[in-house]
Amino acid sequence: SNTVWAYATLDVCNEELFATFASYTVDSGQWRNFTPQMSSNLLWAYAKVGITVAPLFDAFAEYIALHVAEFDTQNIANCAWAYAMAQLPSRSVFETLTRWALGRLSAFRLAELCGLLWAYAKAHEARSPLFEEAVELLLPRAATLDQQSVSNLIW
Repeated sequence: SNTVWAYATLDVCNEELFATFASYTVDSGQWRNFTPQMSSNLLWAYAKVGITVAPLFDAFAEYIALHVAEFDTQNIANCAWAYAMAQLPSRSVFETLTRWALGRLSAFRLAELCGLLWAYAKAHEARSPLFEEAVELLLPRAATLDQQSVSNLIW
């Protein structure tokens, strides 16, 4: 996962490398051995370079369902963003992420929270109960929002 993350961070999209890595990860079952950080970084990398491999995202949907309790706020935000960008049917992923995040939104850094809400809106999950909780958290902090956060929220 570090390799594809590094390529994505550098904005280098080697489609053959990404396709080979996805096939190996799914076919070998190695996705089961990932940590939450590895899984969220991997999904983020594929989404960042615009490569959507449905079997890979399907495998990690199962991983998220099994291991969401081990995730931290950044892992949750990254996964939501990746699935939103992949534009695959992912309602079950967003339901799992919602169950984890409800009641914990105050633990998210402001950028993570705004990114999370953007991902839900992009994925057509705007009816999520997360939005009600987020409004209560964000209203008192409105003056502290940076430009990117405001942009994500009004998108």
